[in-house]
Amino acid sequence: MDLVNTRALLSINNYHYPRGGADGMYLAHGAAFEELGWRHAWFSMKHPRNWPTPWSGYFADEIEFDHAYSPTDRIAKAAASIWSVQAQQRLKHLLTQFRPQVAHLHNIYHHLSPSILATLREAGIPTVMTAHDFKMACPNYRMYTQGQVCERCRGGNVVNALVHRCVRDSVVASALVSVEAIVHRSLRSWHRGPDRIVAPSQFVIDKLVAWGFDARRFVHIRNPVDAAHIEPQPEAGQDFVYVGSRPRKVWRA
Repeated sequence: MDLVNTRALLSINNYHYPRGGADGMYLAHGAAFEELGWRHAWFSMKHPRNWPTPWSGYFADEIEFDHAYSPTDRIAKAAASIWSVQAQQRLKHLLTQFRPQVAHLHNIYHHLSPSILATLREAGIPTVMTAHDFKMACPNYRMYTQGQVCERCRGGNVVNALVHRCVRDSVVASALVSVEAIVHRSLRSWHRGPDRIVAPSQFVIDKLVAWGFDARRFVHIRNPVDAAHIEPQPEAGQDFVYVGSRPRKVWRA
């Protein structure tokens, strides 16, 4: 028996198009496993820009807080961003048609929500999640607010996110992520699942462990780069990118 062809992966992410870096990694990772011969399914949120897939019928309804929802719909969407019963139901339906050996989750917060971790756990499906940022610990996912590094919530007082308006400098948005953090810290959603957490940098692991996560759950895997699609430019241009701490002084030529 060809064991490779019996392997099955379910890839999960909020968006099914390359909206950002995490979404691009989700799509690239799933495509790579398909090329290796794995049976593969996708689970995401409906969106007009999604790439076509036969699995889109199982996707959860779109949540976009910038849209002009009615007050009632806005409340319902806010509740679903914390705990999405619909995402759980749609995922359960998908699992009746496709039984993965492992589910790989990327960004699920604010849309699909951590509720699906409980669904996968109840179904007995091992889970891996890539930590593309610090969301498991920090309500605004960056550990950075008001122009400086911030770890005020490290001791558990996530109301700091509201006090300092850490999301978009908005009271409403910051209140929502504060409630979200309170709910999932109480349920220990991130600590009870996933089974393994992939981090693209050792710094991410060190920081999450410092915030109380078990170091044994982490695996350090760098984000891959497809060098075949990169054309070297040996000649220097007029622009440059600086990576590091804030410079104390700016020198001008």
